[in-house]
Amino acid sequence: MSASLRWVAVAGVAALLVGCQQSRESQQSAEGPPGTTEAGQIAWVHDFEEGMAQAAEEGKPVMVDFYADWCTFCKKLDAEVFSRPDVAEASEDFVAIKVDTEKDRETASKYGVSGLPTVVFLEPDGTEIRRSRGAVSYTVMLDEMAAAKAASGGA
Repeated sequence: MSASLRWVAVAGVAALLVGCQQSRESQQSAEGPPGTTEAGQIAWVHDFEEGMAQAAEEGKPVMVDFYADWCTFCKKLDAEVFSRPDVAEASEDFVAIKVDTEKDRETASKYGVSGLPTVVFLEPDGTEIRRSRGAVSYTVMLDEMAAAKAASGGA
């Protein structure tokens, strides 16, 4: 390989590494501290017990997204449904909790989650209101959220 081709290859790898680092840094800054959100984003709580305590304190129903990192349909739900500003706005009526079923098998088992993604709507005391299974469309999720809010005694 000629010296000029080696230089092009090294420069390309360096540019890739810088781009990945910048992407990682921008993602971290966009995430912000736990419990905060930017406009149009759902303020997910990533600890089930913490989220349930928040729901009890605020008197809000709960929306629990049971997912796993390897789940393609979970990623689709995040990208096509939970990322929408109208869904984020509707989520403000809930305490939104994400439960990684690989890390919190006990909670997934408690609520009988057998397939992913599963979104379970709960009362602040943990009583199930309703659930949604699969990578549903945003219109279906908005309908599910409205029905859960209407059925909740905490709303």
